[in-house]
Amino acid sequence: MKRRKILYHVTPDTDASPIYHEMVSQLALGMQAQADVDLSAALDDHPRLSLADYDLVHVFGCWNKVAANLIARAYREHVPTVFSPLGGLQPWVMKQRKSSLALSSQREMTSRALAVHVCGKLEHDTFLSLKWNNRVALIKNPVLTSKVSFSEMASQMDALYQKVIDTFARLLLSHNSCQLIGELLVAGIDDTLLRDHKRVGVIRSGLSQLDEAEWRKIYLYASDECVLETLRQGLARLQMDAPDLPVDTIDRYPRHLHYTTDSLEGDKLLSRNPLTKSKLSDIIDTDEKKERRIIVRLLNLKYEMERNEAPLSHLADLYQSVRFVDADEDRLNEVARAMGVLEFAERLMAVLHHTFGLTEGFMPFRERADKASLAMVNHITKFNTY
Repeated sequence: MKRRKILYHVTPDTDASPIYHEMVSQLALGMQAQADVDLSAALDDHPRLSLADYDLVHVFGCWNKVAANLIARAYREHVPTVFSPLGGLQPWVMKQRKSSLALSSQREMTSRALAVHVCGKLEHDTFLSLKWNNRVALIKNPVLTSKVSFSEMASQMDALYQKVIDTFARLLLSHNSCQLIGELLVAGIDDTLLRDHKRVGVIRSGLSQLDEAEWRKIYLYASDECVLETLRQGLARLQMDAPDLPVDTIDRYPRHLHYTTDSLEGDKLLSRNPLTKSKLSDIIDTDEKKERRIIVRLLNLKYEMERNEAPLSHLADLYQSVRFVDADEDRLNEVARAMGVLEFAERLMAVLHHTFGLTEGFMPFRERADKASLAMVNHITKFNTY
């Protein structure tokens, strides 16, 4: 696994404190065994700095505009961040910050950090009471206690960095990996892909270039989106080896998204709206089983997406339906229009084309590729969303 490159930014007030100056300096030295660390106490030109060169940014100190802007920029560019307030958010300090603008800026900075590091139990408890960020790690300052050494602090901090990166793996996947995930899922679903030797060759070439760190992100993402077994099936069919990663044993912060592990429901509507159920019963006969199942899956996927409850596995389930079920396309379009989901279905064809390479010949609805369909891609893949 390649060495990480980390940026340490220290606010001027923090750097002026002997206790924290020594802590950060010694931590930077201790981290050199695991990573290349750039340390700056006067980073006022960060807009000209390429954050893409770093695997993680760690900001020490708060109530500072430059630090807040740095975390905001890293957030926008999907560079993982850790924030150490170093006592700056204790109640007695907060009372001195009467400016609502300063409080708002600090709260935004704190909530955008992917994890917050605190140095003691009291700071941990008072910080949690703010409810600004629940991804908190307590790692003590060796300058203030003999119970932990600087090498132990560096080891604990490195573990925190890995936890942050693992928790937000979906944001850190390369463009190439995002494409390969789609290809692997298609291979896992549809073995006819193996007949396209040119496509298979491109996939195998891309997979062979992935390093261990990228495979780790892919497996974590696939586990989160309930497609890990399908992805592994794709690897097996392509006869490609990949690192064996026990994702269940990896330490991560809890996800705010909770999915069902079941397949996308095709027999009954998830919506409890009696009018929707009644309308569907009036429009399509029970003996139109294939068409009804696809429409129900469409309606259910729309329902889940509106509630941020749609795993990528459910898009894969819909792909299977439109790819392998020989349904009456005219009837599908008629029912979708009557149910008010025709535009959604058309945009979903663009999503399936973008994500799984579904071609026009297998699309039961015309493809509507527009800004809304691109937003749907991000919505259901989560590649570019927190």
